[in-house]
Amino acid sequence: MKIRNIAKFILNNTKADAQVNIMDYSSYLIRFTRNQVHQSVQSKNLFINIKVVKDRRIGEASTNADDEESLKGILRSAEEIAELSPPNSEFVSLPKPVPIPFTPPYIEPPNPSEAGEIVKSAIAFAERKEVQLSGSFSVRSGEIGVVNSLGVDSFSATSQYEFRIVAVKEDGSGYSACLTNDWRKIEPEKLAKEAVERALSSVNPREIEPGEYDVVLLPYAVDEIMMFFGWFAFNAQAMQEGRSFLEGKIGERVFNEKITIVDDAQNAQLPFPFDWEGVAKQRVVLVENGVAKGVVYDSFTAHKEGKVSTGHSARNAPFPSDMILYPGEYSVEELISTLDRGILVTRFHYTNIVHPKLLVFTGLTRDGTFFVENGKVKYPVRTLRFTQNLIEAFAGDVLLGKELRRGDNSLVPAVRLSKFNFTGISKE
Repeated sequence: MKIRNIAKFILNNTKADAQVNIMDYSSYLIRFTRNQVHQSVQSKNLFINIKVVKDRRIGEASTNADDEESLKGILRSAEEIAELSPPNSEFVSLPKPVPIPFTPPYIEPPNPSEAGEIVKSAIAFAERKEVQLSGSFSVRSGEIGVVNSLGVDSFSATSQYEFRIVAVKEDGSGYSACLTNDWRKIEPEKLAKEAVERALSSVNPREIEPGEYDVVLLPYAVDEIMMFFGWFAFNAQAMQEGRSFLEGKIGERVFNEKITIVDDAQNAQLPFPFDWEGVAKQRVVLVENGVAKGVVYDSFTAHKEGKVSTGHSARNAPFPSDMILYPGEYSVEELISTLDRGILVTRFHYTNIVHPKLLVFTGLTRDGTFFVENGKVKYPVRTLRFTQNLIEAFAGDVLLGKELRRGDNSLVPAVRLSKFNFTGISKE
């Protein structure tokens, strides 16, 4: 049964308001370690989620079966859960349909042989440098659909390809990654070269004294920061619950004037046109020239304020999944040259929030951390622990790189920040 027919079948078999989410996709994963492929798996998946609303009582149930008996059974389960649930006095309505602004490009996935050649090419480069490579290449493609009883009828093909590499040489390591909707844009030797050179440069790391250092963060690290901005600042739920530092500050300067952040699904290099509720994703200006401009909404948070959804439902809360930090004019080398005594950070690891309202987060550096003196990279340093107030970091002196790179949460350049607080160092 085609996914549109599945959705219509479910809606036709309930008298309640309902929303149906369907994902029909195929995936392919290659994992490799120490220059050897150790796992290669393919799967085909169907996911169906039904949300039923009865007198503001909400029930949800899901299945991966598409026969009529199973669909009727899971619909009954959702209805029964709704009947047993207390009413949500803040719920107004499921969203109404709005035009979908664009159709994303769909790129047919590589066949297993083509996928294997991508991995083989990266490993071959590492072997020539006598470096061990580990990582994964994941392929995911299919169709996503959302319909509801108020007329939402959103369907789109989707493709996403992800190649991640960790290179290891003795006690040094390096990282690189590419996330794209077109696997033909993946350059395995270039990614391997980036990770391998970083690993070779990281051998025999030294200890440095913890403290405040000016830093250059590569896009991998900046993307991690953007995730925290998205969950703890730039969404309406955090604002309404008093957890966002932007509460009461819309229209005020909160960051350095060089900082402009928008959420723009069509232009963030992983285009997808609608959210979990089937609502078209809108371009939302979050920060403009350092001034807070707005946050993203799903239908639930929008209705609480008499607004319409911006198309950013992530199922249980709104989230800006396609943030763009506007670039500056500096190359990474030029950013490094501005450091008197500082740290170059490739990426973060094991990050967590310490204080949501103040946006204090903590974590570790990983896979390429270097001490910089007089504008030159001097030597690698051991893994560092940091605890940093992100509001202060982005309100202080900031320089922005000119080349953008897509990460899990955003499209970002490298960033130079002042007085980044490193609190400890790994002894291992």
